[in-house]
Amino acid sequence: MIITPEIEAKFWSNVNKDGPVPAHMPHLGRCWVWMGCKHRQGYGLFSVCGEHDMAHRFAYRIAFKQKPQLCVLHHCDNTSCVNPNHLWLGTQLQNIKDRDAKGRQVALKGDDHYARVHPEKLARGERTGMAKLTNAKIVTIRQRASAGDCRYHLAKEFHVSWHTIERVVNRSTWNHVA
Repeated sequence: MIITPEIEAKFWSNVNKDGPVPAHMPHLGRCWVWMGCKHRQGYGLFSVCGEHDMAHRFAYRIAFKQKPQLCVLHHCDNTSCVNPNHLWLGTQLQNIKDRDAKGRQVALKGDDHYARVHPEKLARGERTGMAKLTNAKIVTIRQRASAGDCRYHLAKEFHVSWHTIERVVNRSTWNHVA
């Protein structure tokens, strides 16, 4: 696709050039914040002529007149920034090393883990849309297994494998059900 002046104008009409100045790199100047559609992680999304791309990649493409063949990374660490002066090309490995060096990815464990903090946002059990069992059936299976019912017969009755029953009873699956 050839980027015409009309496409550029459409792109830049979604940008606020009065964004924040990155505290760790004030010499870069202000971030240009994408105000259009965004990915859940804050990256801008831009679509034109049936082509879809992340806004910062498209900004790089406009500024440097080439479609980037590598990752387009942010010096400013602002995912919605499209300021070409804040962008640089790098490999996925460089992106990971940059992220880790700046402490942007912290593996949360235990009570701080995302699944514990926001359990309502995760599709589990019958909410996945593919489950053969329901929360009520899980409770029944566990009660009957603890009462001595044969796991093979429970599997036949609930139309699942013996291994599924075993994992339900041992709470390696469906552990969100009491």
